[in-house]
Amino acid sequence: MECVVPSEKTTNAGLPLRPIEPDFVPTLRGVLEKRALAERIAGDAIGQGVTDIVFVGCGGSYSSSIHAATFLEARSTKLTIRNINAAEFQALPPARLGPKMLVVASSHSGGTPETVAAAKFARERGARLVAVSRDDDNPLVGASHYSLSYGSERTVTSAKQMLLAQLSHALLEETGERLDPATRAALEALPTALLEAQEQADPRLAEIARRLTAERPTYVVSSGPTMGAAFSLSLCYFMEMQWMNASNIDAGDYLHGPFEMLTENASLIVFQGEDATRPLTERVVKFAERHGTHVFVIDSRDLPLTGVPEHLRGDVSAVALGVLGTRLADHREAATGHSLDERRYMHKVEY
Repeated sequence: MECVVPSEKTTNAGLPLRPIEPDFVPTLRGVLEKRALAERIAGDAIGQGVTDIVFVGCGGSYSSSIHAATFLEARSTKLTIRNINAAEFQALPPARLGPKMLVVASSHSGGTPETVAAAKFARERGARLVAVSRDDDNPLVGASHYSLSYGSERTVTSAKQMLLAQLSHALLEETGERLDPATRAALEALPTALLEAQEQADPRLAEIARRLTAERPTYVVSSGPTMGAAFSLSLCYFMEMQWMNASNIDAGDYLHGPFEMLTENASLIVFQGEDATRPLTERVVKFAERHGTHVFVIDSRDLPLTGVPEHLRGDVSAVALGVLGTRLADHREAATGHSLDERRYMHKVEY
């Protein structure tokens, strides 16, 4: 297992480390102010007989919904929950699509063609639509009944997750499920707790970024609600923005094939949360420590998460790990000199 030690915040590659976004805390505090809107959406939906909640999106917007979908699946006895790629939603629509379905469609720009098409498709069949995007004036909002926006260009994944967490809590309350009274306090603590987490983790993330190499594929393992962090880091940040060979793996499947690729020619990143699926990643870590070479564990237990009640850390640890995944991408950009904004094909050629 590679030793990870503190390091400086700049590299010799020619790109300085991006600062933590100055709008990070204000954006998340603004998201928390959308609580009443989330409660109104939930109240309208349940009042109109909604029984199915489907999250749709592509790429990072799809992965941003994994935390909420997993949270609802584990707690709701009255609602059916699914998380579906927006392109597949229209190609293979759920048989239950109709007036009893609430479709929550996410797209940062609000213009992702597959997601806008999925929203229009669902609305034509009578579903209720919620748009989750950067602003309130875009094609996705135009196709929806409600808009949950966060108003930031860079504070994106955590903002979406917190919006969807509030909607999930509201849906559970509307359907009579019991929620811990301290749940709201956990969310209220996140803006400053997540800023503190980034600041604390910066030295370690910088070292991980330097230890990774384009010559080795990078496998990102996680479980349950943290699968969103693994998806975003591997597909969006490493493949799309750094042109690295990378993939995400569910810890529950690690021994069913993927562990054969734990060699000196591959890197392994493990996101460890504090939810009920933690034993799955702990098993991966124990195996990797015995047999691996380039192994990096990013564990939410190492973070103070100040203000989050101890017994509720598992409910929000996936959000914290997603933030650290984004911050690791910033460090990788600095380490390689390859801008996160550079693309080979996206928005340049027809697909």
